[in-house]
Amino acid sequence: MSRPEDTLRVMRDEEVISDLDLHLARLVTRMDPAGDVTLAVAAAMVSASSSRGDTGIERGVLIAEAARWLADDIDVADRLDASRVSSDGETLAPLIRDRGRYYLYRYWDYECRLAVALGSRNADAEDAPEANRLRPVLDRLFATAADGEIDWQRIAAALALRRRLAIVSGGPGTGKT
Repeated sequence: MSRPEDTLRVMRDEEVISDLDLHLARLVTRMDPAGDVTLAVAAAMVSASSSRGDTGIERGVLIAEAARWLADDIDVADRLDASRVSSDGETLAPLIRDRGRYYLYRYWDYECRLAVALGSRNADAEDAPEANRLRPVLDRLFATAADGEIDWQRIAAALALRRRLAIVSGGPGTGKT
């Protein structure tokens, strides 16, 4: 098995990981008594996923991406799960595993806090208009849909008027405005 530092340097030289990813991997290998190359690669890959704009990395993707750097018989996710540098979030650790994904603690915490904040806002608005008062307004603003078609713009407008939180998504030209 190769030394963690040798593998990390090659990964950095090939620009698979950044300097930040490299330093986190080094820290993680110092935190775990085994401190092996598998753990170093796993930590670097989790960190690199955040550098690419993802808050976490799927277990299968981690395994596939790390395979290039590790022996075929090593399960990087199992090694990471067994290490004290990762947790399910119940205990403080630099890496978190949650619902089949691995995160840097910071981004996992952000996602959890955002979910709680959105959940608390996802309720009926106290001052929402009654449905019978809403229908004439929607009829005036939105033409009647063709037979059997759902008017998603109308539904989005109705939900936005009735809920404290409404998220409208869609590509360009789909009528979000």
